[in-house]
Amino acid sequence: MKKIKLIVTDFDGCLVKFENEPYNSSWDAMGLLLPDTKKRLWFSERDRYIDLIHSTEEIERKIEIDKEWFYRDLSLLAGESVNYFLENIFPLNYTSGAKEFFSSVKKNGQKIGILSAGLDFIIEKSAKELNMDFYICSEAEIKNRVLTGKGNFIVTLFNKDRHFSNLLANYSLKKENSCYFGDNFNCISCIEKAGLGIAVNAKTKAVEDAAKYSINDFMQAIPLIEEYKGEK
Repeated sequence: MKKIKLIVTDFDGCLVKFENEPYNSSWDAMGLLLPDTKKRLWFSERDRYIDLIHSTEEIERKIEIDKEWFYRDLSLLAGESVNYFLENIFPLNYTSGAKEFFSSVKKNGQKIGILSAGLDFIIEKSAKELNMDFYICSEAEIKNRVLTGKGNFIVTLFNKDRHFSNLLANYSLKKENSCYFGDNFNCISCIEKAGLGIAVNAKTKAVEDAAKYSINDFMQAIPLIEEYKGEK
């Protein structure tokens, strides 16, 4: 019987590589589609909030800054068409081997899903494309297919491990029954919490060091999962 029963992946930069640097993120993919004035403000605010987060020591303050950034971005998205974003962001540039990998493990009966700090209307469409069992992310309020500028801040850059723990509990699984894929600093806590933590196109050495393995093609994970014995 296969040891790994739950497979969770990060989205931005891991499952999907958006063509924006340095974060390859769905947020910046949206920012690039905004009118020029909003676009300039989007990226100046992004850099300001990132500097604030990195210059802050206390984790609670980091979360407060992240929350403020989330709602600031939502305010810039207010009045924009959801369909416009979806039409211009999709089809997604999935990381090499991703579609084949998740199709394979889904057939094996393993639960698969996305845990992301991205927004639901993008994550949901990707999850449906890959026939995922679940997705966990923050939510944007939409009325008549238009973003209102409001939403629910659910997944932060600093609480993904709590959501991961909840998934294990919900599926009545132990740590050694789980695999997590991530690429950046906000994935490290989940990489360490999973029985099998795998870095995909790791952005930093710290991510590689936290992971049991580092890969650049999801299909490289097949033998790693098959051979995994549940080592602590």
